Amino acid sequence: SYVGNRVVGLGYDGAGDLVDDGRQQYGYDAGGRQAWAQGSGYRLEQRYDGDGLRVKKNDNGDVVYYIRSSVLGGQVVAEIRNWGYGWSWSRGYVYWPGGELLAIQAGGVKWVHRDPVVKSQRLTDEAGSVVAVVELDPWGGETDRSVNQRQQPYLYTTYERDGDGVDQALMRSYHGWWTRFNEPDPWEGSYDLTDPQSFNRYAYVRNDPVNYVDPDGLFALNREYFEAMEALWELWLFGMQMNQRLLPPLVDGAPFIPAEIGSLQNLIDVSRLGDPPRPHCGVNPVTGQPGFNREPIGQPGHLRDPRGGEGQWQARRASRNGRVRRHLGLDIAGEENVSPIYANRSGRVIYSGMRTDPAGRAYGNLIIIDHGDGVQTRYAHNARNLVREGEDVTQGQQIGVVGATGNARGLPSHVHFEVWVNGERRDPERYLNSFCP
Repeated sequence: SYVGNRVVGLGYDGAGDLVDDGRQQYGYDAGGRQAWAQGSGYRLEQRYDGDGLRVKKNDNGDVVYYIRSSVLGGQVVAEIRNWGYGWSWSRGYVYWPGGELLAIQAGGVKWVHRDPVVKSQRLTDEAGSVVAVVELDPWGGETDRSVNQRQQPYLYTTYERDGDGVDQALMRSYHGWWTRFNEPDPWEGSYDLTDPQSFNRYAYVRNDPVNYVDPDGLFALNREYFEAMEALWELWLFGMQMNQRLLPPLVDGAPFIPAEIGSLQNLIDVSRLGDPPRPHCGVNPVTGQPGFNREPIGQPGHLRDPRGGEGQWQARRASRNGRVRRHLGLDIAGEENVSPIYANRSGRVIYSGMRTDPAGRAYGNLIIIDHGDGVQTRYAHNARNLVREGEDVTQGQQIGVVGATGNARGLPSHVHFEVWVNGERRDPERYLNSFCP
């Protein structure tokens, strides 16, 4: 239910900004932009420039600086990160003249192919092969049809998805769980006395996401006009942000908005939404998707078949001298020489090769990635390693192929996944299904 277009049971401040959704709390700066979000071991901090555009974020320890283009209306053209070895360029973006995303540069060029309202995307490499699939529901929720979608951080419309699942539009933030914006529409020119839905200042495209898109968080554009209007809109928005008369006829009045949206009922049956999505850290090393489930056991991306010893964290194992030892990782099933191994999170490869640890555990082909802030992940028993020491990788990037090298010979093929935090091993299953440390 709603009171004044605000969801009953959620917390709002005096300006109408969401401050507590029952899962996270939010804080805002003097300009009304979201400054931080936190909840259950997760914290996001953000900083903005004088035009209200995000220039820095600390996403639970992953610090990113954004380089934006004034020519493209504030679009991000590069991201700068520090993997613990100094600040460096980590990802770049190329756009069509109208502002539509064309390509992503991170570990190679990825070409972006999107539908007009951006619910479906394909990323292809230089050879034209599809390397990532993004399939969302009309409100931006992720589906099981997506593959390697973490290679494209701009999943829904033109919004960047942060680690808490909230999408950051150019002018405000969109909450996919509640299918509405966290802050009321800041542009008073979007009121329309002939359309009651325009008075709901939180609704996304006045509750018709199938036919309309809101590229910047201010108002809806008809999909039939979106591509033609995009260049005009970006120039107008840039002029509004910079308070410059780049195009006097446009700055003197509001931009032309095609095709008014019909009145729709703004009702959401909260009881039908089910439980909120589970927290997660990065992606499953075999599926490339968030989270880990043990079952169905033996299937790729789940707990491996227990033949030869169980594969969960702290499983009891018998050593050669008869003593009981504990399994200090998580064995995730995969098809030998077929299933890809994905980087759980972005970072730098600090080891790639054959290794046996001091306790005599034969890792076989091993990859170690340093994610910064004392967090490392290990991927062992690989058939092949596809990255080299010193190479920067992005979350969801393929780094190897599942195998059975080292002491995994004779066992069902799998990747032995370890998580180290400040020099100590942690439970990988809990790590994958929790907010990042």
